[in-house]
Amino acid sequence: MNCHPTQPRLRSAGSQGFLARVRAAAMGWGCLIALAGGVVRGQPATAPAPTATDQIEGRIHRVGLFAGGMPLVRSGNWSFIEVALRFRGDRPFEGELRVSQSDRDGDIATSVTPVALAPGAEWRSYQVYYVPNEVSGALGPPTVRLYGADGRRASLVDETGNIVTELTSLPVLDFPADEFLVLDLSSPRRLAHVAWLDAKRRQQLNWLNARHARALPPRELPSRWQGLDAVDAIVWNDADPTGLSPQQIAALVDWVREGGRLLLTGGRNWQALASSPLADALPVTLIGVEERTEALEFLDIVENEEYASRLTRRYARNPITRCRMEPRPGSIPVPPRCPNPPIVYRRFHGRGVVTFVGASLQELLPVPTRMRNMLGEEEPDLDETEDAFLNTACERVVARRLLALPFVYEDKDTGISARMFGRLDLYSVLRQTISFESVGATFVIVAIVFGLAYWFVATIGSHNYLKRRGWSHLSWSAFAVVSVVSSVVGMMMVWGLRGVTTRLWQTSVVDASAGSAEGHAVSLFGVRTPDHARLDLHLPTGDASSGESRGGSLRVVPESDSIQGTSSKFAAPEAYRARLGGEWLEDVPIRATLKEFTGSWHGPIGGLLDGKLVSHRNVGSDRAQIPFEFGEGSFLRNGLPVALESCYLFETDELVAGEGRNVLARCFPLGDLDAGQELSAVQLRDRLYMLADPEKPGDPPARRPRLPLLSDQLLRWGAALIPMSSNPNEPRVPLADSEYNSVLLLSFSDLVRADSNGRSAVRRTHGRSLDCSRLLTPTTALLIGYSKEPGPAVLEVNRVALKPNKARTIYRFVIPVERPWGRAEGREP
Repeated sequence: MNCHPTQPRLRSAGSQGFLARVRAAAMGWGCLIALAGGVVRGQPATAPAPTATDQIEGRIHRVGLFAGGMPLVRSGNWSFIEVALRFRGDRPFEGELRVSQSDRDGDIATSVTPVALAPGAEWRSYQVYYVPNEVSGALGPPTVRLYGADGRRASLVDETGNIVTELTSLPVLDFPADEFLVLDLSSPRRLAHVAWLDAKRRQQLNWLNARHARALPPRELPSRWQGLDAVDAIVWNDADPTGLSPQQIAALVDWVREGGRLLLTGGRNWQALASSPLADALPVTLIGVEERTEALEFLDIVENEEYASRLTRRYARNPITRCRMEPRPGSIPVPPRCPNPPIVYRRFHGRGVVTFVGASLQELLPVPTRMRNMLGEEEPDLDETEDAFLNTACERVVARRLLALPFVYEDKDTGISARMFGRLDLYSVLRQTISFESVGATFVIVAIVFGLAYWFVATIGSHNYLKRRGWSHLSWSAFAVVSVVSSVVGMMMVWGLRGVTTRLWQTSVVDASAGSAEGHAVSLFGVRTPDHARLDLHLPTGDASSGESRGGSLRVVPESDSIQGTSSKFAAPEAYRARLGGEWLEDVPIRATLKEFTGSWHGPIGGLLDGKLVSHRNVGSDRAQIPFEFGEGSFLRNGLPVALESCYLFETDELVAGEGRNVLARCFPLGDLDAGQELSAVQLRDRLYMLADPEKPGDPPARRPRLPLLSDQLLRWGAALIPMSSNPNEPRVPLADSEYNSVLLLSFSDLVRADSNGRSAVRRTHGRSLDCSRLLTPTTALLIGYSKEPGPAVLEVNRVALKPNKARTIYRFVIPVERPWGRAEGREP
C-alpha cells in the first residue's frame, strides 16, 4: 500500500529531472545562439579569426608628401599613400597593397604595390601610387587593404592594437587645380624667401596664380616622380643629397622632365652635391668654392640700385661662399650678358628646367633675423614682414627670375560677375579633340531620321502601298516584315557608326629642342569599342630598339568643367588595376562607349627640326620701331616626316618671359613648314617682317609697322574661345576648331593677364603643366606648329599598337638665339 504513493513520487522526480535537463539544454542552446549572434553582429567591426597574417602590423605614415597635419593632394593628379608594415610571423609573406579610388567615369581604379615580408621583419615602408578623385565628395578618406598571394584579404594590427581589414587615413585636403605649390627642401632651416611667397602669409588667398609654400625634409621625397605630380616648383638651398636614395634622385629628375621647376643652390655642401647622381642634371660642373666679398654678377639679376648698394656693403662685411664651376653644353647663363663669370645657370630637361645658383640664397639675399623668425610662424604679422628690399629679393629675384612663377594678382571676377560670365576651362576645350563629339552628334541625327523613316514606312507608307494593290488584309503581316527589316537595318546602322573594331582618337603635345631627335609629350587618348570590352593599356616610352623602353604614366583624364556640363558616371561601376604608377592599366572596362586617358611619354620623335636665329641691328628707316631683326645666319629646317601647319615663332629679351605686369614677348605668325622644307635667312626675314595686304593681293608685301606682341595675340586666341551664350544656366560652348587656340593659350597660360576690369576669361585647371613660357628666354625662342598626323607616342591595347583613327599633334621646339651682345652694337633693349 505504501508503494502506490511512492510510484507517483518517483515518476514526478523523474519528470522533474527530465524537465530540468531540457531546460538546461535549452539554456545552453540559448547561450550558444546568443553568443553566435553576438559574433555575427560584431563581424563588420572586427576581422576574421586571428591567423598567421594577424602578426602583420600596419600604419599609414602619410597621404601625399606631408606627414603630420592635414594630408594634401590634388584631384586628378598622381599622389601616393605611404604604408609601414612590420611582420612577426614565422614564415614569409607575399602579397600586395591595394588602394581603390573612383575615377571620373565612376569606375574603380585599384592601384597596387607588391609586398614581400621576411619572417620577423621590422618596419618597412611601401608607397602606393594612385590618382585621387572627388576628394571632397562622399567617398571619404582613402583606405589601404592588404591581400595575400592567394588573393585573400589579410588582416592587420593597427596602431591601437585592433585587428582590422583595412587602414583608413585622415581626411584629405584637395589642392586647387589653378594654384601653385612650391616645395622647400632646405634643411635644417626652411628658406625664408620661399615662406614669404605663401599666399596665406601674403593674404593672397583666392588670388589668381596664388602660391602655397610647404616645407619637406629631403629624405621624405617619394621614390617615383608621380609622388611630386602635384608640385609646381622645388627650392633646395645649399643642397646636400647625401641622404637620398638613387630612386629618390631619379624621381626628382624625372619630375623636372615632366615640367617641374627645380632651383638648387650650392655652397658649403658643394662636394656632396658634386659627387651625387644629381650632379648629372646640373647645368654646371662644380670644381670648388671660394670666399668672395663681391658678387656683381648676381646684382645684375637684382637690378635695383639701392638694394644692390646695400648688398654690396653686406658682402664686404660677410663674405659669401661661391662655387667655382664650368658651364655644361646647352646651359644658359642668367643674365645672358654678364662681364663677370655668371653665378646662375639654367638648363632645360624635357619640359622642365633646372636652375643652379652658385651660392646660398641666405648669403646672397640675407633676411633679418627678426623677419626670418616671423616668416617661420604659421600666421605672421604681415605688416611686420613688409619690406621693399625683401619684396625685391623674394618676388622679383626668387619667384620671377629664378623660378619663373607667374605673376600673382587679385581676382576681381567674383560675386555676380563670376556667376554670370564664369571662366572657360581651356583643358576641357582640349579634351574635345578626343571626345568623339561628332560621332555622338551623328548618332542623334541618324536616330531622328531613322525614327521618322520607320514611322512613315510602317504606317502611312505600308497602308497606301497595300491599299493600291488590294492587299489591305495583309496589313499585320506587312507591318511585321517592316519591323524585322527595320530592326536589321537599325542594327547595321549602329554597328556602322560604332565600327567593328576599337577606335582611337589621339591628341599629343610634343616638346623638343632644335637639333634633337628626342622629345617629351603629353598625350590624350579617346578609346571607343563596338561593344562591352575589357582592355589592357600600355604607353611604351624610350627607344624600344635599344632595350630602354618602359611605360609612360597613364590615367583617366581628370574631371574638368565640361563643355556639355558635368561628366556623367556609370550607375554600375566596374574595377580595373593600375600598376607601377600607371605604367600598366589592366582589365579596363569600356562599355561600347568612350573612355578618355592621358599619359606622359618620352623617346624618339621620328626626325628633328633644326634651326638657329641670329639677331642683327636694324639699320633701316624703321629701326626705331624694329631695332633688331633676325637675319644672316638664321635658318629653320623641318626634318620631321610631317608638315607643320599654322606655325608661330616666339621670342623675348626679358630674363624670363612676362616677368612683370606687362607681357613684352613677341609673336610672329610663320605660316606652314612642309616636311623637309628649309627657310633661309632671307625667306625667314620675309615671313617674319613682311606683311601682304589681303585687300591688294597684287601689291608687294610691306614691312611690319611694329613688332607683333604676344599680349595682342593672346587676346586674339581668347576671342576665338568666346562662348556662344553668357547665360549662366547654359554650358559655355566655344566656337568650332578652337582646340589649337586652347593649346596655344595653355602654352602661355602663365602670361595671361586680367583685363582692365580685373577679369580673366580663361582657366588652365589640369592643363597647367602644359605651360612652356619658362622655356622662352633671351637666348631661346619657341616654335609652335601642329600636324594632323599621329604623334610619336603610340598606345598599346592588349599589347598591340593601336593606330589612331584621328590625330592632332602640336609640336613645340626650343630654338637657340644668338644676340649681338659682346659686339659693338651693344645690348638689345
